[in-house]
Amino acid sequence: LVGASGGGKPVLSLLARHPDYVHRAVTISSKVNPYDIGSGTRQAYPNLVLSSDTLPNDLNQITAEIRKRVICVHPLSDEIVAPEDAVLEGASQYTVQADGHVAGIARALTVDSNVIIDFIRQD
Repeated sequence: LVGASGGGKPVLSLLARHPDYVHRAVTISSKVNPYDIGSGTRQAYPNLVLSSDTLPNDLNQITAEIRKRVICVHPLSDEIVAPEDAVLEGASQYTVQADGHVAGIARALTVDSNVIIDFIRQD
């Protein structure tokens, strides 16, 4: 599963709830640490509220062994999700050579897509 920005939280929740069905999980510029979202974001993007509110419990279900099946991808800098907030402890991480939220996601899915594909293909 691959989730970018707000889509990373549901990816991690699915991994936590169904680890036998999710081979690998990739988050791209997704705020997972800390997993809360501010009130302004809650009002602007109400669909993120449910996944944000359930993520803390779901993260507690993701063991150290399962976290090895996760890679967190983020740009050098990001005006929406700070790179340090886009990293899940115990997961792999990769920094794309881009600045900005949209530019980082675009580069991860195009120029650096081989990193994601290679990670997913691992046994």
